[in-house]
This record gives sequence, C-alpha cells and structure tokens, in this order.
Amino acid sequence: HTAASISDTTSTTTRLRSLLVKSYVVMQIIFILLAVAAIFWIKALRRIVEPLVISLVTVPLIFLFLGKLPYTMDVYFIFAAVFLIIILTTVFSLIFKHKIFYAFAAISGITLLALNIDVLTGTNLIQSSVLGYDPMAGARYYGIGNEYMGIMLGSSIVVAVALFERHSSKLVLALLTLFFIFQCYIIGSPTMGAQSDGIITAPAAYLITLFLLYNIKMNWRILIAICGVIIAAAAGLIGYEMQRPVELQTHLGRAFHQVSSGGWEQFLTIASRKVNMNITLIKYTIWSRVFLVMFAVLSLLVFRPVGALEQLLKKRPILVKGFLGIITGAVIGLIINDSGIVATSTTCIYLIIPILLLMLEMQREEPAEDTNQVKINNMQE
Repeated sequence: HTAASISDTTSTTTRLRSLLVKSYVVMQIIFILLAVAAIFWIKALRRIVEPLVISLVTVPLIFLFLGKLPYTMDVYFIFAAVFLIIILTTVFSLIFKHKIFYAFAAISGITLLALNIDVLTGTNLIQSSVLGYDPMAGARYYGIGNEYMGIMLGSSIVVAVALFERHSSKLVLALLTLFFIFQCYIIGSPTMGAQSDGIITAPAAYLITLFLLYNIKMNWRILIAICGVIIAAAAGLIGYEMQRPVELQTHLGRAFHQVSSGGWEQFLTIASRKVNMNITLIKYTIWSRVFLVMFAVLSLLVFRPVGALEQLLKKRPILVKGFLGIITGAVIGLIINDSGIVATSTTCIYLIIPILLLMLEMQREEPAEDTNQVKINNMQE
C-alpha cells in the first residue's frame, strides 16, 4: 500500500511539474514586465500590478502543500493552485494594504517557516512538491533540492532584514546571527537539507549580509575571513561525510570518496561534469528565461528611474544590505552549483520582487509627499 501510494504521488508530481513550473515561470516574466511598465510608463497599472507581483511569492508556499491534497485528477490540482494563489494574495494584500513590501515579507516568512519545519520532520512536503524531487526524471532523491534551496536562502535573508529594519538592536542582530547559523545547518546537514553546494552558497550570502548589518567595512581581510569560514564549514561537512558508511553518504561524500581514490583525474572529471550540466541547464531550462528577465530588469533599475535605487538606499538601507547578500548567494550558487541557474533564479525571486514592490510603494507615496510639501509652502506664504 505504501509503495503504491509513493508511486502515485511521484507520478502525479512528475506529470504536474512541467505544466505548473512552466506556468509559474511565465507568470513571473509577465508580472515582472507589467511591474516595470507600471513604474516607467503606465502609472494607472500600479494598483493592478501590486497584487500580481505579490502573488508570485505565494506560489512556492502553495506548491509546497499542493502535492498533499487528496485529488486523483490533475485538473483539480491546477484549479486548487489557482484558487489558493488568489485567496492568499487577496488576504495578504488586504492585511498589508498600504505596506505591500510587508505583505511580501510576511508570505516569505511563512514559506520559510514551513520549509524549515518540513526539513526538520523529514521533507515530506518537499518530496511531493513540483518544486521538490523528481525521482522519475532522476533529478533528486533526498534533501531540499535546488528550487527550494534558493527559496530558503532568499526568503531567510529578506525576512531577517525586514525584521531588523523594524527592530534594529544588538540583541536582534545577535539572534539573526544564530538564525543564519541554524539555516546553514538546515541547508547543508547531510541528515537534513543535504545541499552540498548550499554549504558554500549559504554561509557566503549570510556572512556578507551580517557584515553589512554590523556595519563592518569590507576589505581583503574580511573577504579572506569569509572564505576561511566557508572552507572550514565545507571541510567539517566533508570530514563528517567521509566517516559515514558509503551507503549513507550524500553525493558530496561519495564524490570525495571517488576523488580520494581516483585523485586529480577524478576531481577534474566531476568538475567537468558539473560545468557541463550547468551549461546544459542554462541552455534548456525555462528557469534561465526568467533569470534573464530578472537580470535585465535589475540592470534597468540601476539606471532608471534616475536616482531611484539611490533613494531606496537612503530610505531603506537595511533592506538594500539584505539584497546585496542575496546577490552574493545568487552569484555563488550560479558558479558552483551544477544546477546553478535553477537555484539562482529562485533566489532572485526574493531580490527582484521586493525591489519592484518598494519602487511601486515609493511612487505611491510621492504624490502624498508632494501634496504635503505644497501645504507647507502655502502655510509659510
């Protein structure tokens, strides 16, 4: 009975994966471009675009639970996903009506909490999620997976800096430091997330974020210290893995077991395979399309509207520090992960969406500020 149940769940997830993931990526592309249009050209779109952009961050949460719904037909899962996206988006948009960034942060926080609980309790939700495993395609059989690793990394930083922005104290910063250490453990532990690439990506992103929040000036010594911490974490994980029986080792332990017996030739073979896999995925996965759109939009926002990012840095400096941490994680993930484009794309959800929402929020506040300034000027006259 259990085997049949697992088989049914796995086959359902595999069937739904292509349709739902592709639909989600297309949603991201369309809604992000609509947000850009609202910011630059069609101001009337702002009210419509805000909930659409917020809806994008509800999807990873909904996809986490979707596979556990007791349906037998694929169409029911699709309708359920659409219905839940609309409901969650509406609820959070109403709760945080005038602070759309906090709607985004709240949904991100719930997603992060759900992921952490799931990993701590055996990844039962991830196993049946379309953003999780795909054993039939040989994608992954255990741990977190690249999609949810990126989501966990991005959401944890966004939630942390949003919290610190509201409660800027040494105590909160110390707690966030412990929180990031815990997240590294969740992501990299062989008995939990088992993300061997994440054990490098996550500490780098978190350390950059923390150094910026602690207002520590970046220099070569700091960068060397960051590299030292990452190397120590990776070495500790490898040492732990090598002591375990081969049948219990993750792919990291097995890879180093192969390298220890095969030498540099085996290492180069593994490295070459990872690079080729990444290049292949960049060419063929739909995630690369949304990544290119995100990259183009982010590049555009650096220069236009003129002074917008500078204004964002002045108004919300703590959030911008978090964004730099996310960029660090996205770049390193792209370089070292053999499915880097996937993890990077899901990480960047928590970079581009909040920036767009903050831009929309600032533009909405501008008329009110202008009106107040006019009133002040009139009173002075």
